[in-house]
Amino acid sequence: MSDTPLVIAGKSFRSRLLVGTGKYPSNEVMVRAHEASG
Repeated sequence: MSDTPLVIAGKSFRSRLLVGTGKYPSNEVMVRAHEASG
């Protein structure tokens, strides 16, 4: 696995896991799910 960060539009990301918002019923549910995932 590479330790090189992913850079998109000048922003650096350590993870390559990209999560969309389309399937969450609300922003609050999305935030809670992301927090619970660690």
